[in-house]
Amino acid sequence: MIDHALPRPAAVRRRGLLAASALLVAAAVAAAPAEAGVSTPKVVSPRGLVVQESAVGAGGGRVAVLMGGLAATVRGSAGSVQARIGPASRLGHPQRLGTGGTGLRVAVGADGTAVAAWITHARGGPAVLQVAVARAGHGFGRAQAISRAGSLALGGVGVTPSGRAAVTWRRGVSGTPVLLAVAAPGGAFGAPQPLGTSRQYAPALAVGPDGTIVVAWLDTPPAPQPPPAPAPATRTARVLAVTLVPGASTATPAAELGTLAFWFSGPEAAAGPGGTAVTWRQTGTGKLLSSPSAPGAFGTPVALPPAPYAADQGDHLALALPGDGTQVALWREVRTRSAEDPTPTFAVVRASVRPAGGTFAAPVRLSAAGRLAGPPQAIALTGRTVAAWAESGGAAARVRLAVLASGGGWSKRTAPAAPGIDPATLAVAGTPGAAALTWIAHAGSGSRETARLMLAVYHP
Repeated sequence: MIDHALPRPAAVRRRGLLAASALLVAAAVAAAPAEAGVSTPKVVSPRGLVVQESAVGAGGGRVAVLMGGLAATVRGSAGSVQARIGPASRLGHPQRLGTGGTGLRVAVGADGTAVAAWITHARGGPAVLQVAVARAGHGFGRAQAISRAGSLALGGVGVTPSGRAAVTWRRGVSGTPVLLAVAAPGGAFGAPQPLGTSRQYAPALAVGPDGTIVVAWLDTPPAPQPPPAPAPATRTARVLAVTLVPGASTATPAAELGTLAFWFSGPEAAAGPGGTAVTWRQTGTGKLLSSPSAPGAFGTPVALPPAPYAADQGDHLALALPGDGTQVALWREVRTRSAEDPTPTFAVVRASVRPAGGTFAAPVRLSAAGRLAGPPQAIALTGRTVAAWAESGGAAARVRLAVLASGGGWSKRTAPAAPGIDPATLAVAGTPGAAALTWIAHAGSGSRETARLMLAVYHP
């Protein structure tokens, strides 16, 4: 396997020397225990692929990266969805799973089973939802088309510890069913089951450590119609969720977690050693979260500390759920030039921790002063939580990390430089002992522009 992170030599003898050195380094990585800290980022996208979208999953000692973009051909370029899977130190060879796709999702279960999903758009034809499964110890199999419609909104994917794969999506553009399809370990996906109705946003999915699958979505009221149509009876949106427990084939009836008079995004779902949770933005000033207390039942929502003004917490909440019952929330506080100009002038990452059974503490700032922080990501490992985000402005762009030890405080970690990083593409996935970080890095311009997928690994 060629390591594209190494420079291409100009002379044959240098090529042989570098190849031998690379083999020695690879052998050392495989044989020696990982050192604490963040590894040097390496290119994991194949040569000639201009990466436009990516996703990462980790579990069972394996990391899976999914890449979509334009691949070089003899006639120019063509859309391509490719994947690599294996130990982080030696990912398997790239696999071409299909032609160009959007909405890429990938997840890996504790047994090493992986599932990838994406949407293809055939010229003049319907949108098609494609899924591919990699059994434990194997690469991805042939893609399976599980839904076709004029429009599709792909939500999340997940894999239970036993290897049961799940994917959720919404078909159509308004008043259409939220669907869930599952595949038994080693099997194909069955017919989708409808969970409810949604008119906006894609559904969210998370898989708990006990194998419970949680799906959440936002059901908004119909848009007002011009007269003489009567005005809608209500303008209240509902946050709904279901659970699918291990061994069951049908999800529980939808439970209402909350209502919103104003909405800006759909709910999110998170999972970790401590369970699962659903979060949503309430009235534009904060976030609420609720965790399942029993199959089909969810606890009373808990509020995060309010932001100083309405737009601060953004649409994304990174939530880590450690095994000790704490809940670690991260978000980005952003200020822009004006309502008409969304260019950020201030962007910081803040974090708040809720002890088991308690309330969220006052938030603390994690990102550096004078830098613009990108959307944060968070993952719970054994005994600690890892937060990651990109920083730019004033100096070279970097991926920054902060680590929260169980029962302790935050400690900052020096991360390698990340030139050309697209902060919105940073993604994190973890196994109990390590976290994989990926992002898209851009370089050059015009016909010489490149966009490569980078991978770095954090070891406690």
